[in-house]
Amino acid sequence: SPSPPPAPSGPSIMSFLDDRRDLRDFARAIRRANLDDELSDTNTQWTVFAPDDADRCLDRLSGSALQDAVKSYFVKDSRLSFNDVDSLATIEAWSGAQLEPKRNNKNQLRVNRARIDKRNRNADNAIIHILTRCYQDTPVVPPSPSPPPSP
Repeated sequence: SPSPPPAPSGPSIMSFLDDRRDLRDFARAIRRANLDDELSDTNTQWTVFAPDDADRCLDRLSGSALQDAVKSYFVKDSRLSFNDVDSLATIEAWSGAQLEPKRNNKNQLRVNRARIDKRNRNADNAIIHILTRCYQDTPVVPPSPSPPPSP
């Protein structure tokens, strides 16, 4: 089972992202998706997989496609440490997509083939893992079960 979350401390998620030049594009995508207010709610805890090249994977998106893509980098109601992530076969993202943490042949932990470069950074309501790039395997949201056909 996941270890207890570290005590909340540090800047807000958005302040953390804004203060890092390599993550400002991700912060901009969050604002374009109108998700920044929800992420600032300190009553909700988050695990964040922040890509440092969000301009390449998120700038061309808009509307619900952008929201779903941005949400795939967040796990709601959890603060998963690097060791927690490493111990799980799958993680359900805020978007409903299934994320797959796996070790590569160099024993580096990747989430959907994006390597975790910096780990366990704390924000007031989140633990943030910085990815070297956007996901290479686009997370897929499982389809909702179809209702049974009418008789």
